[in-house]
Amino acid sequence: MPWCVRAWKAGWEVAFCPEAVITHLTSRSFRPSDTGADKVRIELWRTRLAYFRKHHGRLHETAMRAILVGTLPYNSAVLTQTLLRGRMSLPEYRKQLATFLGISQMGLRARV
Repeated sequence: MPWCVRAWKAGWEVAFCPEAVITHLTSRSFRPSDTGADKVRIELWRTRLAYFRKHHGRLHETAMRAILVGTLPYNSAVLTQTLLRGRMSLPEYRKQLATFLGISQMGLRARV
């Protein structure tokens, strides 16, 4: 998506083709961890913040950061409820909670 925005701003025509299919083969460095935080989801949010800062300015980036930090209590409560209802294993709960914490901590950092 950043390429499309850059091309459009440079005066190029940008088209949408819903039939197009892109297959992304993840790199080995982003292999899912069995116990720790989901590095792919954290990286996804890091790049979203960078995109908002670059293309929409600091105000939108700050709003996104506030959302990331502000939704942690809600996400944690929903996750805990899922665990207590027996719909999630304890290791999966810990992994997802670590991911939410990683994303929220990134939202608190001055720069990503």
